[in-house]
Amino acid sequence: LDLPLSQTEKGLINFHASKGSERYVQRFLELWENNEISLVKVVSGSPAYFIAQAAKGSTIYANRWEKTASKPYDLLAAKHLMDGCNGQIVDKHGEQIDPLHHQGIYFAGTNIELLNAMRLKLLEV
Repeated sequence: LDLPLSQTEKGLINFHASKGSERYVQRFLELWENNEISLVKVVSGSPAYFIAQAAKGSTIYANRWEKTASKPYDLLAAKHLMDGCNGQIVDKHGEQIDPLHHQGIYFAGTNIELLNAMRLKLLEV
């Protein structure tokens, strides 16, 4: 299934910020000001919900998951959903995350080219 929104050339970014995320928020805002992404929203709530939004193809979801490793109920269902949409949830190195024990920033989306471009641009900070 190739959703039309998955072909968005510029990123629509949902970023789940937490304390210590200021440099990432600033970097996303710089990318937006430079017209490299179309929209950036700082969001809060269930990571699984926002990963499901990213599975629709319209957004890239990023989360700075730093305090503790993920538990099965945090990411496992969302990972299965993303896998079913031929999407990915990757860490800062572009490697698939372990949804049972992940710790650190991750990115989710179905437009893999855009996902990796946003990952690399964000990590330039």
